[in-house]
Amino acid sequence: MKVIRIPLRLLRNNEFNIYLGKANDTIVKFDPALLPIIDSLRLEMAAWMPKIDVAMANDAQSPLTEKIQNEDLIRDKYIRGLRNVALGYCDYFEEPTSSAAAIVHRAIEKFGAIERASYVEETGLLEALIKDTVTDNDLKQAILFLKLDKWFLALETSNKKVFALHAQRTTEKTPASEENVLKLRTHAITVYTRLMKKIDSAAELNDKGDYNKLIDQLNNIAAEANAILAMRKAGSDDKGATK
Repeated sequence: MKVIRIPLRLLRNNEFNIYLGKANDTIVKFDPALLPIIDSLRLEMAAWMPKIDVAMANDAQSPLTEKIQNEDLIRDKYIRGLRNVALGYCDYFEEPTSSAAAIVHRAIEKFGAIERASYVEETGLLEALIKDTVTDNDLKQAILFLKLDKWFLALETSNKKVFALHAQRTTEKTPASEENVLKLRTHAITVYTRLMKKIDSAAELNDKGDYNKLIDQLNNIAAEANAILAMRKAGSDDKGATK
């Protein structure tokens, strides 16, 4: 039996720390007599978690964070509304309207559940959708036919506001605001990977099967994280890390 690996880089920051925290707690609660081989790596992994929390807290404390969250809710509302209206008109009794609605709905659905993506990824997805409304003549005509052009314009405006606010918040960070979250996550993943390999090796060498009990518990935690990622993928085909 081996520890199930999960793509940690795809977890959002809060999910990332929750997962590592659960893994750490599980190892700590395990029989102390079996910890010497893995304890130094476990402690190193545990040491990085508060640093990630601090770096994340700095983002949360920024006065721009609330503005980003509020504007993100607005653009989420706009894209959901457009999707729902288009879907509703797909069953309209007059064919020109239902055909136009189908074109708009397909264009939106192509990008999956956009509003569930991270701030940065959602901005990119919406930019791509809005670009399609300009370059795809059928889509452009369908939007005009359904009189959704002002709605799409409002969506574009809101998306640009989120982009500008997010860029401003990124610019305002200073070296004193703690280390970069991405670097912290990368290091934590490296330590975590080494730790899991140590546990796998210890399980192979330990003939009592005690480490298999630990691996079974860790795999239950990994299954929870993989389930989150699977649901997100089903909802939007490919979701990124942080929102």
